[in-house]
Amino acid sequence: MNGEKMEVDTRAKMRISFLSVPEFFRLDVACRPLFDAFDTPPYLVGSCMNRDDFRDVDVSLMLADEKYDVMFPNKYAQLFLNASVSEWLSARTGLNIDFKFQDMTKANEEHKGPRNPLGIRGDSFKVDPPR
Repeated sequence: MNGEKMEVDTRAKMRISFLSVPEFFRLDVACRPLFDAFDTPPYLVGSCMNRDDFRDVDVSLMLADEKYDVMFPNKYAQLFLNASVSEWLSARTGLNIDFKFQDMTKANEEHKGPRNPLGIRGDSFKVDPPR
């Protein structure tokens, strides 16, 4: 029995997240436009990376501090865009998404745990025009 418990614990530690394969695939595909738009991938972070009882799926897009400061002159711009992208990703994935833009310094201070890049697999918008 003890060996069986250790095997389950080891498998849980090797997981990328507690999202199912179809959930992760939908999230990864939905994040591709963010990667294309900002030239940096959003990252899966937070509780779904290490707990099966996660409440929501945390996605963070980290920008260079200078770019972040220009893009978000006030907190309302950031709140609006965070909520908009959260809703957009939720509609495409069926997941409860908590998305946020963050400056690199703050992100590195807040997220000491694992990060998994999203939207880097495939080319969603780079399609050759029909001939």
